[in-house]
Amino acid sequence: MKHCSRRLMALLLSAILCVQLLPAMVRAEEGTAAASEGKGAFGLPAATGLTEGSVEYNSAVKDAPFGSSGRAVPLFVKSELMLSYSWGGAPLYSHTYDYNGDGGEAGNLMGAFPNLANQYRVTFNSLPASKQASYRVAATDGVNTGSGRQEHIAMIGLSAAGIELSLRDRNNNAVYTSTVSRGNRSWINRLAFELGGFAAIACGDFDGDGVDSVVVYVPPTQGNGDAKLMEYTISGEGSSLTLTEGGEIGNVYDLLDVRTLKANHIQNVPVVQLTAADTDKDGYDELVITAGLNDTYGNDSVKNLGTQVFLYDRLEGVWTQTFKYAPSAGKETVAVGDVSPASKLHRYVWGSSSVGNVLASDDSSNGTDFPEIVTAGMIDYGGNHNISINNKTCGFSMVRCVGMTEAWAGVQKNFKGQYEFLHRQTHDTNTLTTHGLYSGDEVLSPLIVKCFRYQGGAQPDAVFFSGSVYAWADNDGSGTLAHKYTHGAFNHTDKYIGSTKITNKQVQAVAVGNFDGNSEGREQVVFASLVKQSGTGNHYSALYTIGCQPKGDNSGYEFRHSETNGWFINKQSGAYVCLTDFNYDSDSTLVRYVGVERQWTDYDVLAVLEAVPYFEELGDDLGEGRTAYGKSSSSGSGGGKSHGLNTTVLVGYEVEVENSGAGFETTIENNFTWATNVSRSIEHSVDYENNSGENAVVVYRVPVLVYTYQNLSDGKDMTVMKTLPPHTSIISVEEYNEEAVAYRLEPIAEDRLAEAGNPFSYRSNTGQITNAGGSDALVSQSGWSELTGKGNIEKTISVTTETEKSFEYELSVNVVAWKKIGGAKVGGGAGYTFTKSHSKMNGTGTEHSGSVNSPKADGYGFSWNFAMWNMTLNGKKVPALGYLVKDVSAPSSPPRDLAVETLTSTGATLTWSAGSRPAEEYRIYRVIEGAARPYAFVGAVSGTKKSFELNDLAGDVSYTFVARGCTNGVESVDSSSISFTTPKENGTNYVQVGTVADQTVRPGEDAVFSATVLKSDPMTTLTMQWQERSPGSPAWKDVRNATSSILTVRDAAVAMNGTQYRLMVTAYTLAASSAVYYYSNAATLTIGALPTSVSDVTVTDADGGKGTQSEPYYGGADWTKQMTTTQEQSVQKTASFEKDDAQGTVYRAGENGPYIGVIESKTTQDGQDGTTITKTQYYQLTGPDGSKQYTVTGNVLSPVYTEFNRTAEVEGFTAALAGGQLSKEVTAGETSTVCFAVAHWDGLTAKPTFYWESGGKYFNDDSGTVGMGVELEESNKPQYSVFYRSKNDAEIVLFGKKDDKECFFLLKKSADTDSYTVTEVDPAEKLLIGAAAYPLSSLMPVSYSETVEVSVDTYKQQSGSKLTLTVNVASNGKMLAKKPAAFVITDTATGESFSIAVTTDANGTMTMEWTAPTQGVYTIHAAVTADGGYAASSSKAPVYYAALGKDTKGENTTLYRLLLTENGKALGASVEYGADLTLETQKWDGAAWTQADETVSYQAAAPGAAAAASSHRPPDSIPSRQRAATAGSLRPPC
Repeated sequence: MKHCSRRLMALLLSAILCVQLLPAMVRAEEGTAAASEGKGAFGLPAATGLTEGSVEYNSAVKDAPFGSSGRAVPLFVKSELMLSYSWGGAPLYSHTYDYNGDGGEAGNLMGAFPNLANQYRVTFNSLPASKQASYRVAATDGVNTGSGRQEHIAMIGLSAAGIELSLRDRNNNAVYTSTVSRGNRSWINRLAFELGGFAAIACGDFDGDGVDSVVVYVPPTQGNGDAKLMEYTISGEGSSLTLTEGGEIGNVYDLLDVRTLKANHIQNVPVVQLTAADTDKDGYDELVITAGLNDTYGNDSVKNLGTQVFLYDRLEGVWTQTFKYAPSAGKETVAVGDVSPASKLHRYVWGSSSVGNVLASDDSSNGTDFPEIVTAGMIDYGGNHNISINNKTCGFSMVRCVGMTEAWAGVQKNFKGQYEFLHRQTHDTNTLTTHGLYSGDEVLSPLIVKCFRYQGGAQPDAVFFSGSVYAWADNDGSGTLAHKYTHGAFNHTDKYIGSTKITNKQVQAVAVGNFDGNSEGREQVVFASLVKQSGTGNHYSALYTIGCQPKGDNSGYEFRHSETNGWFINKQSGAYVCLTDFNYDSDSTLVRYVGVERQWTDYDVLAVLEAVPYFEELGDDLGEGRTAYGKSSSSGSGGGKSHGLNTTVLVGYEVEVENSGAGFETTIENNFTWATNVSRSIEHSVDYENNSGENAVVVYRVPVLVYTYQNLSDGKDMTVMKTLPPHTSIISVEEYNEEAVAYRLEPIAEDRLAEAGNPFSYRSNTGQITNAGGSDALVSQSGWSELTGKGNIEKTISVTTETEKSFEYELSVNVVAWKKIGGAKVGGGAGYTFTKSHSKMNGTGTEHSGSVNSPKADGYGFSWNFAMWNMTLNGKKVPALGYLVKDVSAPSSPPRDLAVETLTSTGATLTWSAGSRPAEEYRIYRVIEGAARPYAFVGAVSGTKKSFELNDLAGDVSYTFVARGCTNGVESVDSSSISFTTPKENGTNYVQVGTVADQTVRPGEDAVFSATVLKSDPMTTLTMQWQERSPGSPAWKDVRNATSSILTVRDAAVAMNGTQYRLMVTAYTLAASSAVYYYSNAATLTIGALPTSVSDVTVTDADGGKGTQSEPYYGGADWTKQMTTTQEQSVQKTASFEKDDAQGTVYRAGENGPYIGVIESKTTQDGQDGTTITKTQYYQLTGPDGSKQYTVTGNVLSPVYTEFNRTAEVEGFTAALAGGQLSKEVTAGETSTVCFAVAHWDGLTAKPTFYWESGGKYFNDDSGTVGMGVELEESNKPQYSVFYRSKNDAEIVLFGKKDDKECFFLLKKSADTDSYTVTEVDPAEKLLIGAAAYPLSSLMPVSYSETVEVSVDTYKQQSGSKLTLTVNVASNGKMLAKKPAAFVITDTATGESFSIAVTTDANGTMTMEWTAPTQGVYTIHAAVTADGGYAASSSKAPVYYAALGKDTKGENTTLYRLLLTENGKALGASVEYGADLTLETQKWDGAAWTQADETVSYQAAAPGAAAAASSHRPPDSIPSRQRAATAGSLRPPC
């Protein structure tokens, strides 16, 4: 059979990145038009949603993790149990247990379970013979008929006349019955101990249609060889289910290669066990057939008796055998699938198979955790025509799928798996199995093996076999299936049940499931034994459980077991038992597909690529120089290994604990199909190169498909997230830093990387990398190289096995699912959040490289090497690739950003910024193209200057200038050149650039700069470029993509305040040999917030008042009303009776025994210091009658001891029983005490020595009083209590310990010796009623239900006065619409404030309804925050509101306040220095404030200024900002 929880629909998840999902909010700007247009930050996409019918949408629907058909899919199963049994052709008995439901049996699984008393079962059904066929043997399995749950039972029943297959509901009522075969099978009527191997059934979804099929074994008819495996399909629903024969799968005689055998004797009929499970994790179940033979009858030539395993798959609709093997424990290797005679030595017999994740590993080639097929059986060392076992050696064999015969192509289908032998070993069976297995019977059933999740979730399965549990252990690296636990009842064996001799005892039925409904998904094993009476066909059966529970100290798990008290099949002939785990109710988690949409993860950094070292002034033409991540450059060593992201599957989910629990996640992950796991092995290339001359960052984000499934248990939605291949972009560090903060990313500080274009800024050793926050630095082994400028030099670093661990990276990705789940939106801490696994990025042997081919000039040089290290960024490590540089030589830096200012017809001002290396002076040269001496020295300024005035220029002339740094007479190379054309001194320039106006905007608004550009020569060609200059910087930089006469600065930010913009126009004329440059003036951008004003709060709908401190608005607060009602209630009462005016309690002896009345009377003895003696009398009762009355019949019943004669007591030793022990009263003078009889005994056959004991002293039983007692040595002290002594000590009963266990011992004196025989006895007192004896311990009180009227208090929330609060928000007289603001309400008694967000309407009005939650004085004001270019502001003065409360009876409660006045004038919340304050406590009388006469405690808010009296002056030493006394309400005095 198969576990529904172990099989999901195909999770066809294509290649996706395994990420860590954390709750986060996507930047607001991307939720607007930009996102819908697919535009995001860092050059990455952001388009959300999926267009229905598109390729992307269809692909997403096809790959839905739990299917998209709309059928119910089980995700987390809590099982119910059905027990079915019968004997001797009697009607079928059945019991259904739900130990995770609301019934009285819930939680009793490891306690009273499985008690068969009526009160522990959910249903009981004994079908009348007219509705129930008589079977010799039957088998059952849970079946899913389309609901997603295994809510029905499939049963196959065999008799000599035929075979029936039926579908049954939870009450075991047959919904549909089909006759499988009617042929004669008289061989089944032979006396046989176990027939279980002739009834085999398995239900599974073999074709992926969401409905199980039923496969059954049809044993051969008398004298024939038609042992068939048949499939039956299910159609219909509810009470209209039908079964249809689907065809024959195979003949078992053919499978076993014993075609000559015929069913002329029961021993010649194959024994079969069936299991359905998804062994290759492709979303389709496979059929595991385990078959063999008993000793054949009259066919000594047949030797293929051993267990063989066959695997069948329904490929393309056709049943196909995909694998077979014969398990063996032989020392010599036996090939998997080998069923030749050589394989039969050490063969398995009476074997069975189960499927589970016993190893729970992913060591297969594609990373899939395929389950193991575990086969177990007894070992036959003969291998001949008859079976020969030693009754104790069993074998375990494991086979596992290792992949598919074809590659995953993204199409859902039933794949053919490839299987390999994994492990085999032997064990000695437990004591009961060893002694209970009687191979002398004609046939034996398969010995059942079951895998079960004993620790829950994705933990490895354990293996149950014949009362013992085994689990995989791999501590020494070799791996073994180690013994973990054996049920206590299987650690010993009994030869008798009472006086009945027994011979065989085996496990006949096993069910596995999460029966107790624990949240970890831990499964329990419930199994039934079948015991045979010697020499007859009579049987006994009992139930047992084994489960695992967390230890009390949370240090792990411990096994527990239970069993029935007695035999539920007791000495009946021809018995059989069926146990089935199924799922008929709604406590399991089932989901149904709703829809899918696409979202994006947050942005994050994949890698940092440092710029190739070069000198900025020599140009950034780096040739083949580059920093390569994931592959080598094309020159030198050639193409290197691709660097990849090893992907895996991620499903994020959460459901409410009462529906599943903590084990839900790991349970689902344990069910990923092969298609899902194949996705884990796909690599996405991450090869990136940086040859831009700038430090670069690789930024990524991941598209996420967000699937919605409805949880059918509670109707709520559940989201499942599936990530797709990441999108990446390479941008400069500067661009990254500009956007980083806005997207909650960490900017890269300047000191963490070198400055591009400045070799002096690079590190020269790995220690400097560490000092800059790096770690795990690796350096190319090729050593240092010098800059030559004559060719490319490449250096590589390969990540080896030794360094792989240091260079594996987690890719954490934040996901927002904009879904409503349980009424709350996911993200921002609301609703469900998902935290899951991470992927590892890197691969052993992958090369990373750096190559340098930078320009070279005289005086410039350095040595370099390539390095790789880890950089911590955004809370995790990312790879950084860069360089070590030393021996740097270069002259002074030339000026940077050479620009022109204040251009006139006769002059201009050149400006620049200093380079990285200081200069003694800067020299200015004019560049004259075509001249013999193209550089003309103009002048020089100090190295501290950043500008140079050019004078005596001619009008309408084009000029070009450069500058050089100079130190000690050595000049640098040229700076970048600046070219411009002076305006005409008089007349019109060829090109005229108009004035650019300054702009002032609010934050977030667009600023538009424009210039009019005119040209006088129509043949002149113009190009335009806007430039910007940051505040305080002399450098002008080109604005990207700003090449027209109009510049629009989008979304102006406060940080841009003071930025200047100008337009540079380049003119190309037919007459001029080179370009001519013109510049506009510099215009300034000003960012400013507009002022806002908030009106005072207007309050309407109050009961009265003016809103001031002295006359607050007033109204009612919310309050709770108490209501008392009378209800009828069912109560349990204990049954009672009367006897002679005394009242007693009614008990019943056992479940069906007589009623017993018990009356206890207590008396106090005179002279015994008030000692109370309890007297108990027992009576037999009849009843109850219609009035629930009981009547006494007969005299008082006296408890007796049936184990020995209690009446004959020793002479002179008359004593009473006190607490079950012999005692007597001893008098000494005026005092008396009770002494107890004790004995010193060696525990053997010698007579005990008797004493009386009192107060720790002992005296002989024949003499003395209390005062004569002596203290004995410890070794001589009596260790036993005397329970009974007969005359002449012929019988003695002692109470003591044996092996630290309390026991009773009966000593009987031998006839002719003084020795005794010793027997452990039951000293229980019993009541004799007729011929029956009932122990007092079996008496259970009798109760009944009675309906009574009781008073019930209920509480209902009552609403107070609902106020309407209104304010207006404006800016410069203009009402502000859609402006976010808030009402701020403060409880003046506690100082606690809370804000309620409200948005203004189209008229700038903000309105809200509010009711005070509790009694108190509140202040109310409104505020707006700085937003959208508007300044923050608030209402000037708060309004006061007194909320009056009521008690639960509706009576008004008293409201107090503290009023602060100065010279009779009411004050606000603060006062000036030196003011004399008067503090007055007042109370509200319903219409006004009056002085309170009660004593009310209050405290001033100023630190150190506790008010001890009603008049108070704060100390002058307290700063004014702290000198505030709260003018508000006080809570009522205690």
